[in-house]
Amino acid sequence: MNIKQYVYNLSKQIREGERSPEAREKLAYARAYMQGEAALEKYRDSAIAREIGKTYNSDAQLAILFNKDIHPEEYEAYQTFRTECKAKVDAELEAKKAELEEIINGN
Repeated sequence: MNIKQYVYNLSKQIREGERSPEAREKLAYARAYMQGEAALEKYRDSAIAREIGKTYNSDAQLAILFNKDIHPEEYEAYQTFRTECKAKVDAELEAKKAELEEIINGN
């Protein structure tokens, strides 16, 4: 199956009632994969932002960044957390890429 057919099939499943977050996430990743490196980089950035946002809302992130000189320990903890989120997202994206390539290459 090629990538366009895979995206079409996922879109059809969602239109026909498959409303799970997993299906929508697979579709979003497959569309980014189909569009190329720039779209994948944007997808990665959004995934990292979502992951960080599970712990730090945007106001908390801004407060940490603006007060990094006053509270360096909070800033360092935040930076460590960001690095962990990036590593987690990168690992998840590698798994998604491998799964997608297996599907479209017919293995």
